[in-house]
Amino acid sequence: MTMVSIIIPVYNAEKYIEECLDSLLAQTYPDFEIICVDDGSEDRSLEILRRYENQDGRITVLTQKNQYAGVARNTGMERATGKYLLFLDADDFFCEDMLEQALHEAENKQTEILVFDAYIYDEVRKEVKTGSWTALLADLFGDGVKTAADVADVLYQFTTPSPWNKLFLREHVEKNKLHSFRKLSVLTTCFSPMQRYRVQIELGYLERSCCITESEMRKAFREAWKIRRLCLRWQYMPCRIF
Repeated sequence: MTMVSIIIPVYNAEKYIEECLDSLLAQTYPDFEIICVDDGSEDRSLEILRRYENQDGRITVLTQKNQYAGVARNTGMERATGKYLLFLDADDFFCEDMLEQALHEAENKQTEILVFDAYIYDEVRKEVKTGSWTALLADLFGDGVKTAADVADVLYQFTTPSPWNKLFLREHVEKNKLHSFRKLSVLTTCFSPMQRYRVQIELGYLERSCCITESEMRKAFREAWKIRRLCLRWQYMPCRIF
């Protein structure tokens, strides 16, 4: 069995998709599959995806008419064979040891969900900002492996409801029929049945920002995260939920 399936919804991402895929192919941990779901792109995204698919047997490209990222994630999940599920946006990328660290923690702690933080990548200066993007508030979660009941009071506060900063045990997702990543209901639908989840504070997810000033960045986030690029950087917050 492949250890992890990385699912990437792709829509008009020709500017970033190569860097996204290159960050995966450069991972220090090699046992993964990449499932790219082209969501009706109107640029060269699909052409680029096919080229990468021909170059590396771990990459599978699926296509669908434009139905947005949540439906594309669901489409990718249907083809996934990995023990774990990981979601990456096409305009974001991983640090090179992201998978190795995440899987090491998930396996050691037997987590059903491992939650991690993200760091902003400044596209203008070509550098990673030192401050967290606060996709994760580790202090609210605390230490150790916890159940959903343990963090019920802070469930909607300690992390973003988005799926891209979480490593999911596929068996848990299938057993609890958690097959919808279309809406901002990931926290409720996925966390509620869980008894073993953990937060990992330093992982390696990088989110790209085209903003130059902090005020512009805050404005962009308020506008539904229209300017976004993640570079997932190992920020450690273990979540273990069954």
